[in-house]
Amino acid sequence: MDSVRRVVFTAPEQAQIETAYTPRPPEADQVALRTRWSLISTGTELAVYTNTNALGRSAAWQYPHYPGYAAAGVVETAGATNHRLTDGALVLAVVGHASRAHFRPDRTLHVRLPDDFPLHFAPFIRMALVSLASLRQADVLAGEWLGVVGLGLVGNLGAQFGLAAGFRVIGVGRSEL
Repeated sequence: MDSVRRVVFTAPEQAQIETAYTPRPPEADQVALRTRWSLISTGTELAVYTNTNALGRSAAWQYPHYPGYAAAGVVETAGATNHRLTDGALVLAVVGHASRAHFRPDRTLHVRLPDDFPLHFAPFIRMALVSLASLRQADVLAGEWLGVVGLGLVGNLGAQFGLAAGFRVIGVGRSEL
């Protein structure tokens, strides 16, 4: 067994780093990923941490909760039945905030990165995908106006993608100024 350090929300506004254990080696259809970088979502994860939803009403979050869905790392061990990922490969995966994660490539969104990819940028790709999904659903064409509400990381990326796609972009966000 290998020890793993991971983030857990034990109750509203209560976070800890705990030690857990994972089998070594991973199962034949799993990959063991040694996490190097992960990104905290100030939207989704903050809502779970505070036990509120986007509208500020109480939500029915279950605790303990293991947050995270944007982690980049190095494949330590590729399972015997895994033919696409190899030991040493750089990977971005939808796994939690943990020093090590096992995942099944056929069930977990992931992407193998180029060997020279700057790994500290990789988790931002996941947030960019959130933004792009919204743009793909928008009923707007190049040259038209695109309104972006909220200019945090996802909104900012959406505005930049919108400009690159030829939209006329207006951003709306809160400011204390």
